[in-house]
Amino acid sequence: MMMGRFGAAVSLLAGICFLVLGLLFLLGAAGQARRIFIGLVFLGLGAIFVGLGVRSFRRLAMIVPEKLREEILELARKRNGETAWNEIVALLGWRTSYARPVMDGLMRDGSCRRSTKGGELFYIFPELQARLMVLFCEYCKAEYPISAETTSCPNCGGPLVTRVAVRSLSEGEFFSMDGA
Repeated sequence: MMMGRFGAAVSLLAGICFLVLGLLFLLGAAGQARRIFIGLVFLGLGAIFVGLGVRSFRRLAMIVPEKLREEILELARKRNGETAWNEIVALLGWRTSYARPVMDGLMRDGSCRRSTKGGELFYIFPELQARLMVLFCEYCKAEYPISAETTSCPNCGGPLVTRVAVRSLSEGEFFSMDGA
């Protein structure tokens, strides 16, 4: 990446130099067609080199790990805390090769974990997943909707406590809004 920045800076600097030379030739042309032509050629070269330098800097800004991390987390947020690798590839396009180290870093710091379902690779972000309030039996581990009008478990008779449950669709943890 360092050589990329250096190349972009050199291109930008060369473009500015060509633009200045082109302007100097045009200002000093004194009506001579040859000087006007040379000035226009320098201006054209300057515009090309400045354009290449700016484009290179923009491309480099798009592969900064912090930017990639932000885009991946936004995708996961939109997908309720889990996203398939294919969705990340579709989002990033040509920048996908730069996403692998970012994903490794997210897994290292505990922000996400890897999962597979049906041969497809998923990344699960527990902090971004849907959370439900449920009634939970500490003895038989049964869960009931919060709207249930009971204080004891219908299965074993144990007391029910309210807790937050996290659900992952890619891992097959489905939930229904219709009942137990």
